[in-house]
Amino acid sequence: MALANDLKVTQKLLETYKLKGLMAISRGSNIVIVRVDGDYKSNVARFKQSRPGVYILNIATSSGKWEDTPFEGYPAGLMELLHSTFPWVIESFDM
Repeated sequence: MALANDLKVTQKLLETYKLKGLMAISRGSNIVIVRVDGDYKSNVARFKQSRPGVYILNIATSSGKWEDTPFEGYPAGLMELLHSTFPWVIESFDM
């Protein structure tokens, strides 16, 4: 249940920040932010669950591999971090 709520929070913040072409999906116990272009989806960032409700931020490289970061927190805090500190990772583009 916590994962479902965290996923909703993440998706709502993507909408609040007006980040077009991005969506949040769950993969196992993780939340993944993907860029969607038609039928093609590419990984952007991942909130890797470390314990219930708390996640570690991973950022996808250009080759699609996950890079660890030292940042851990709740989805709302990690979204704020992405938006304010790493805006190029989640920048919006017109579809």
